[in-house]
Amino acid sequence: MFAMIQEVISQWWNEAKQKEYFNYIAMFLLLVVFGIGGWKGLEWYRIKREQKAQLAFSDALDEYQTSLYYVIAKPNEKEKIEDHLKDAALSFSTVLEQHSGSSLVPYAKAFLAEIHLLKKEVNEALALLREAAAQVGSNSPLYYLYQTKIALLLIATGQNEEGVSELEKLVQDSSNKQSDDAAYFLGEYHWTHGDYKKAAQVWERFSEENQPKSLIKSSPWAPGVQAKLKQIS
Repeated sequence: MFAMIQEVISQWWNEAKQKEYFNYIAMFLLLVVFGIGGWKGLEWYRIKREQKAQLAFSDALDEYQTSLYYVIAKPNEKEKIEDHLKDAALSFSTVLEQHSGSSLVPYAKAFLAEIHLLKKEVNEALALLREAAAQVGSNSPLYYLYQTKIALLLIATGQNEEGVSELEKLVQDSSNKQSDDAAYFLGEYHWTHGDYKKAAQVWERFSEENQPKSLIKSSPWAPGVQAKLKQIS
């Protein structure tokens, strides 16, 4: 199609060079028309491509939900669990391979990371989550969720210093609307390691004095934290 457009434009250009000035104006208008048409065609192509990606992603999500059902509801059916996890991983991998230009790519990576976690392949999950977080960017509501999970995986793999450092950054980040999550897990880390003073400092935001009176507005972490803090008060 584009080759045909180029040929038509080339013919108009050659003819315009032999005619009056007004023909240049006509040629310019034609170029504008073809430019708009080309842009519309490209936009149509992008929409169609994204629709195909959405269908593939939806199929992959169905496979993931099925595998999760078996993991939770039928933990003894090891062979079926393995098969369903394999199918789910293959489906999300297909999204990544065949729809690499889609906006759904980072989310496919995040779900693929979850599948690796279910298979206890933590390092693979960590790598995929890092890619997903980088691709969605800090403006996405999922960015800080991914970053919190990355910090927890670092701790789970023995990289405690780096994981704790990441949680501290997430707690202090004023742009992080989910900083309560990071604060809870950071305090929990110190609590489980016997540093109750540090845990109490991190959990200060969850104290009765600092929480809204309304249950709807208060943090869901607050009741559990307050119960623990009473143990050391």
